[in-house]
Amino acid sequence: ICSAIFNRNNGDMETAVGILKDLIRDFPDNGYARFLLGEIYYFLGDINSAVPHLYDVTEDRLNSVVAIPIRMVMFKRHFILGECLRKMGKLQEAEMEYQACLKIAPDSIEVMLALKDLYMEMITCQG
Repeated sequence: ICSAIFNRNNGDMETAVGILKDLIRDFPDNGYARFLLGEIYYFLGDINSAVPHLYDVTEDRLNSVVAIPIRMVMFKRHFILGECLRKMGKLQEAEMEYQACLKIAPDSIEVMLALKDLYMEMITCQG
């Protein structure tokens, strides 16, 4: 995982993706590897590849990884998944992910702004 993060941080997304895919193949229950792969796909703009990996991230799968802040990872997972779903036009599902973020961090301005934009989009779609 450290090697994948190093490559991601240095802009070598292709190598990071390869490392994470190999890691997931060998350790399919590694939730953190799935999160990182979904996050990279999201930042590359490949939301169709990001979504399945983000859906596979659960607290149980994160518990198998030592020394990661599970609440922070789950917050980011919900937020990025919400962003992906919103871009896919799945507005109600996106809202559920943003609401899950607020359960973890009720004062998150980032999530409140995302929800505001989402609700504006929902109103526009109805009218």
